[in-house]
Amino acid sequence: IREKMKKILLYILLATILFANEQNYIEIGGGSEKLKNNFSPESRKTIIQLNEAQDENESFPYFEMYYGHNLNDTLNLYVSSDINGAHIGSLINSDFGVFDFGLKFNLSKEWKNPFLKEVDREKTDVTEIGFYTGYGLSLFDNHEGMIKYELSTIEYSKETINNDLKREGNRHLFLFENKFNSKIFDNDLSYITNLSYEIYDAKGKSSSYNKYELLVGTTINLTENFLFSIFSNIGKKDYEEINLEVNKKINADIFGINTIFRWDKPFSYENIYLNIKTGFEKEYANHSFYNKENTYSILSIGYKF
Repeated sequence: IREKMKKILLYILLATILFANEQNYIEIGGGSEKLKNNFSPESRKTIIQLNEAQDENESFPYFEMYYGHNLNDTLNLYVSSDINGAHIGSLINSDFGVFDFGLKFNLSKEWKNPFLKEVDREKTDVTEIGFYTGYGLSLFDNHEGMIKYELSTIEYSKETINNDLKREGNRHLFLFENKFNSKIFDNDLSYITNLSYEIYDAKGKSSSYNKYELLVGTTINLTENFLFSIFSNIGKKDYEEINLEVNKKINADIFGINTIFRWDKPFSYENIYLNIKTGFEKEYANHSFYNKENTYSILSIGYKF
């Protein structure tokens, strides 16, 4: 899983679509992106000053899958893998709603010390392990919702960074996802609103933060086999204490836009679909070293089973 893609909210909107779909699938492809992110190991290995990152152009493989198996009328077991890592969990259907429980796992890389200047920065392995729980409900006939909580622990193989900036810690993520179904000209139309609140409690309080984010969007079936989705997100990230490397208490504004164009049964091939995914996200901080930008496009082919 690519660390630099984690900042994009694509995984949230894909999870929302999947929640309504409950369709087993495997999807492979590739993409390209233009990235600015001083904390990504794809950024320049050597920096002279703590300024805004330079543009980096990268290509990457893409993989995503979901497989669920009904043990009985009420219990479904599933495994999945996407931009946000690997998951193994269970869905329980009851008279009171749908309950979701599971474990998550993710591997990535970052710099041992992203603030190191005038010498080569070195990479280190980052491991995230945690669990999540969710409750799915329907408030009225055309509504589907999910309230989720995730708790995960992030560990670094090695950090050569000041104690007040140590990044190991615990992540608490609260999600409230909503999907409202409608029709326009006899075509299916859905409105999405997702609220998220993240608390990152790091060992170094200068790396601890709170993040609030809102995602809104719509998904429409243009024809029987063509689906288009567009989503926009805005948010705010506030760090807990002054970062002595830049002599500021960091805060950042977040905004972005993501789109998906999906073609089901291309050339009459059953169970096959093609996806084009594009997006842009930016974090604009009160110090340029923390500014981040990511513009990406992904072309993939999937098989439903």
